[in-house]
Amino acid sequence: MAGREGLVDTAVKTSRSGYLQRCLIKHLEGLLLSYDMTVRDSDGGVVQFLYGEDGIDINKTSYLSQKQYDFVVDNYEAIAKQIPSLERAESAPCVRSIARKWAKYEKMKHKRDKRLRKHPDEKRTSAFLNFSKQSESGSQSVLITNIKTSELNNKTDPNSLQRQAWMGMEVEEKAKFEDKSSKLILPDAVISQYRPDLYFGSISDNFYNEMSKYVKKNPLNLPEEEDNKKSRVPSLNRLQTLLKMRYQRSLCQPGESVGLLAAQSIGEPSTQMTLNTFHFAGRGEMNVTLGIPRLREILMVASRHIKTPQITVPVMDHGQKRAKRLCKELTKVLLTQVLHKFTLDERLVVGGGEHGDRYRRCVITIHLLPERQFAKDLALTRDTVLRHIESNFFRVLLFQIQKQLKKRENQRVAKDTARRAKAGDDNEPEVSRFQPDSRDKNKNTEDDEIDEEAGFDDGDATAEQQRRKKREDVDYEEQDDELPDENDDTVLVDQDDTTVVDETPMDEQIDTEDEQATEQIDDVTAAIRVRAVKNLGHGSISIEDYEFDTNASGWCKVTLLMPLTSVHVDVVSLVRFAASTSPVRQVAGISRCILVPAQGDTNAVNLVTEGINFYKIFENENILEVNKLYSNCVHSVAQMYGIEAARRVVVKEIANVFAVYGIEVDQRHLNLIGDYMCYEGVYKPFNRMAIESCVSPLQQMSFETTMKFLNSAALYGLQDRLQSPSARIVTGQVVKGGTGNFSLLCPVA
Repeated sequence: MAGREGLVDTAVKTSRSGYLQRCLIKHLEGLLLSYDMTVRDSDGGVVQFLYGEDGIDINKTSYLSQKQYDFVVDNYEAIAKQIPSLERAESAPCVRSIARKWAKYEKMKHKRDKRLRKHPDEKRTSAFLNFSKQSESGSQSVLITNIKTSELNNKTDPNSLQRQAWMGMEVEEKAKFEDKSSKLILPDAVISQYRPDLYFGSISDNFYNEMSKYVKKNPLNLPEEEDNKKSRVPSLNRLQTLLKMRYQRSLCQPGESVGLLAAQSIGEPSTQMTLNTFHFAGRGEMNVTLGIPRLREILMVASRHIKTPQITVPVMDHGQKRAKRLCKELTKVLLTQVLHKFTLDERLVVGGGEHGDRYRRCVITIHLLPERQFAKDLALTRDTVLRHIESNFFRVLLFQIQKQLKKRENQRVAKDTARRAKAGDDNEPEVSRFQPDSRDKNKNTEDDEIDEEAGFDDGDATAEQQRRKKREDVDYEEQDDELPDENDDTVLVDQDDTTVVDETPMDEQIDTEDEQATEQIDDVTAAIRVRAVKNLGHGSISIEDYEFDTNASGWCKVTLLMPLTSVHVDVVSLVRFAASTSPVRQVAGISRCILVPAQGDTNAVNLVTEGINFYKIFENENILEVNKLYSNCVHSVAQMYGIEAARRVVVKEIANVFAVYGIEVDQRHLNLIGDYMCYEGVYKPFNRMAIESCVSPLQQMSFETTMKFLNSAALYGLQDRLQSPSARIVTGQVVKGGTGNFSLLCPVA
């Protein structure tokens, strides 16, 4: 049974992917293509201004590939008979204006490519960025001259002055900075200025580039101009007209349920992803969540704290050697990685002292590894490690010991109280002792709600394991960082006994004086450090003495005095736990950092961090290409770069999940998913919490928790205009989609 449960644990059953597809369909069921080529929700909100960014029906995309160009040439006669109005289409007034737009586009593109060939390191800039660079080189008085006296408000912040100066600048002056920044910017796409369903020749940039390449190459040697109208071979100009007409006939039709198509294109392939596996990226073996768990993170949960957050940034060619050291500096180092061993001598002392006649004295001696074994790999010195032990490790250790003493004492008091109550209150009713705690009831209710919201209520072994894990996490948070159980692989220390714990087994004996030892510490500095450690006493625990190696910083010895009580604390396990969780060096948000070869380029290298800290990456812009930075955490990107960048991350991450399994989803479906999740200005998931923003109460009730949404609608007097598919099905009306998206007016007589 255990092996069978393990197989079920590894595989993702149909219920997981089925629930994911249901959530997608319920959210996207109201997205339709309107008659103005925009994608709108059932409440009329615009999700996309142009479906798929080109308006093409996905089922007709194969008709626009370059393989079909030869087919058009071979069947020119039959096509010309079916389309007798080619001359009229070519002579339309809009065709000339659109042709001028494309000519301007080609001219600007040629200039940009030529400039980039001369200046390959030049980057795109904005008018405000050019103004900021110029203002930084000038004086502050230059900025103030562009600000009205009434708007100054006694502000001397340079950033505020720059913003106010830019806002108060005249249009003619702004145009000068815009001219400088427009040399690498192409004009707006023609398809964004002319609707493709109304204006002949309005096509996407990609289709125009492919058509231009084919015409320039001319593999069939077609003539540029048509000499004879009855020619069996079209000219290049006539071929372009036929391709533009084919593009217009391939547009998606109004009333198409594009939301349902996108939901099905994501939900159906997800059933083929059968394993909850982790992918090892590059040689550094860094985990990346894949499959259904990653799709649930992106689409259903939209959590701010994902399992494997990462930042990927390319390394400059001249900075690869410095990037290796940067990886070492960004990697988290724990005390156990540089700890050779520690010894504990615990004794019972009788007579005198601050703690009375009897107290416990613990002498902890910590030995570090030789510096030559970790200095190169970890970029650390033993002096740095020793100072961390003095300033942080001892403080944490004393807190943990005091906390454990208090906990054991409370447990002892509770047991004694329960024993006395049981002996003295035999007449108490039996039911009163076993009444469940109200807090446990609330906790179970919250667990059920969380499980139901996350989709873990399948009633199987996997769901039970998820509930158990969730309850353990909640209990762990409520216990305020409870220490691990001492009965698990611990060593009890008796009186007059010395225990030696080797944290890092070594084959060679370590010398007391290291060859690469740091400089000797003078007596004044040593006395100051000893006095600082002695002042770290916490509660009833004090530090009697402290010694350390002033020559090589290879060891330190601290003496603790603790009161002798009836409860016993295993100091060995506490020291081991504190050392395993005490970071000698740690960058906020980042735990690991590796260098991975870039795909497609043998010489390029990417720096990948396990964790997210944008500002630390920005500090190293001299060796990292921060303008090409990428992160898989949608919330972090949205907070740093904006919601449009977060939308791009959503699209790319979903595509990457399917690409690992060899599944390809059309880019138009992914773009619609990303636009729906971000078109409200925030990152909105496909779950019960996000559907509260839906304007149709009946659609909310048909999703989940019917009574909750019904009570809310009745309490606040909400109205349903019966525009969503779910609302119209509930009321027995025809769904507004496809042929039901319009009405026909017929004459009565």
